[in-house]
Amino acid sequence: VTAKGFVRATSNVNLRKGVTGVTDTGSLGSGTAAYSSAVTGLAHSSTFYYRAWATTSDGGGLTSYGDIETVTTLSATAPGIVSNLASSVSSSGMTMNGSLSSTGGATVTDKGFVYSSSDSTPTIGEFNVTKLSQHPGTFNTTGSYSRAVTGLSSNTTYYYRAFATNSQGTSYGSTITQQTQTSYT
Repeated sequence: VTAKGFVRATSNVNLRKGVTGVTDTGSLGSGTAAYSSAVTGLAHSSTFYYRAWATTSDGGGLTSYGDIETVTTLSATAPGIVSNLASSVSSSGMTMNGSLSSTGGATVTDKGFVYSSSDSTPTIGEFNVTKLSQHPGTFNTTGSYSRAVTGLSSNTTYYYRAFATNSQGTSYGSTITQQTQTSYT
């Protein structure tokens, strides 16, 4: 075996190297050892057909193909998001904390916090709800994130939730209730 790899397509008709609409991994090595290839960037909820191929030095470079296999990719979901307790609470501000646990299998296009002093379940676009987005370069990054908020009223209860949006929708973490400290003069 002088070369081996895989071909894949959205149809199992004429699933061979060099055919229009067929993706070839190219050679993944030589010899008779087992081989594999990770594939990313496939469309969600789609069926793909693939088969292994190997080229031998016998017969002037004859390429043989394995059986056609089928795989269906999973559906994307809304992101996984968690609201965490506030930190650095003062009479005029706090740091809101959250965590993106999963992108849901789709690109996250917005991530941040929503808060209100009157709405106990704030959501984007509601009256008297403020939305704070993170830097766009961090939208699709899983893990903890935070945002310092200033200019808040003293001795006031605020409600906030972490949020994240992808093509499947917007997810919100649980509501965190936090009172700012009293300001003394």
